[in-house]
Amino acid sequence: MQCKRSIKVEELTVLAGYVRVALMMIALVGAPTRFAVAQSGDIDLTCRYDRTLKLEDNTIGLTSGGFSAQLMMQFGSGAEGPVIMKTTKTGCPTMRGWGNALSVETECAVSIGPADQPTDMHHRLSIDRLSGQFEEHFSINKKAGLIHYGRCTVSKRVF
Repeated sequence: MQCKRSIKVEELTVLAGYVRVALMMIALVGAPTRFAVAQSGDIDLTCRYDRTLKLEDNTIGLTSGGFSAQLMMQFGSGAEGPVIMKTTKTGCPTMRGWGNALSVETECAVSIGPADQPTDMHHRLSIDRLSGQFEEHFSINKKAGLIHYGRCTVSKRVF
């Protein structure tokens, strides 16, 4: 005995809808955001400057250049915790701070020069982990300094 049943177009349309919904759910659950790839571990970044605000006279201008960084996070999924960022930035090769799935905040303070007249440099870097946008505040001897704006992208190691 052989049973043949014809499938109606309406049934196929409903089935195709179920398949689309299932595929979208799989994509949403499995698709990491650009910076939220790892909650714990290392992420290599390439950061480029876009513009700089000079706080002394409130002027803004285009800025070129950038830096590389290795972001080391020490917290589990859905949590927040300490962050260490090793950078190629002159004066602040290691920045420490706090992060979560949405943002990272790091800073570094360094004194250079003679002990009787040191120059104090302060860097504070905030990165939005979803968009990659960053804001870096830089000051010398606690005077109004610069705010650099730009974007970081995840880079892959060559070897």
